[in-house]
Amino acid sequence: MTNPTHNLRAALIAFIAFAAFSGGDTTVKTLSSRIGVYETTFLISVFALSFIIGHGLLSGQAKRLLPVYPKLAFGRALLLSMNTLLIYYAFSALPLAEAYVLGFLSPIFVAIVAFIMVGERLSLRGWFGVLLGFAGVIWILQPGAAPLSAGHVAALGSALFFAIAQVLLRRAKTDESDKALVVALLIVQSFFAGLLALYNGLITPDWQDLALAALGGGLIAFAQTMIVKAFRLGSASVVAPVQYSQIIWGLFYGALLFNAPVEIHMLAGAVIILISGWLVLN
Repeated sequence: MTNPTHNLRAALIAFIAFAAFSGGDTTVKTLSSRIGVYETTFLISVFALSFIIGHGLLSGQAKRLLPVYPKLAFGRALLLSMNTLLIYYAFSALPLAEAYVLGFLSPIFVAIVAFIMVGERLSLRGWFGVLLGFAGVIWILQPGAAPLSAGHVAALGSALFFAIAQVLLRRAKTDESDKALVVALLIVQSFFAGLLALYNGLITPDWQDLALAALGGGLIAFAQTMIVKAFRLGSASVVAPVQYSQIIWGLFYGALLFNAPVEIHMLAGAVIILISGWLVLN
């Protein structure tokens, strides 16, 4: 049974991680409009990988960059890479709101998968909190009804792959370093993004594009490291709903950088999401 204090610390770490993820997503949104989403993903992944390896070498922790259990590390990396590819396909095939709603099913999938794979139990109030958080996401995004398509299946698959990958962290041995898990992910993600970028045609980035990619890479490297710590420290069913906080960060970054209006129904949904997190944590 995970210590409640550990769960609280893990939730706070996850909150910071998802804030950084949202910042990285903002750089992706800005940069992909100029050089394409797959080339953007490749550049950001390579920069993130360079930062992680550079930090490991400078801090004298080069050995911790290599996975002790490569099957687990690269298996998780493959799952997360599939998550990325599927959600990008969903974005291309569905209205963005619908893809986001299905993608945000991952915290619910985490609670279910954690119960099946590692026997984590969540109270009835916790389950209610998870469901309430999903209701808050629906309230914010207000998706329209549409027939089931390959895009819907891809978004659901993306959420499921993400959930399984995060629960696998609960099986990671304590002598497997956080950095090794992140390095494995970034290697696999760079490989697949690079192939897709080559297939779709490359656009030569200028120095501003590279600077923005470096910023995004730094944010993603930090976020990936923090989210690994969070899932290893706390229960998956407690950490996962913190992903809903990305809606709040999305409102913030959207208003600050893209002049997106902050609507009342979005603020109301954010309050619902915060209440859901409180229910899960208590």
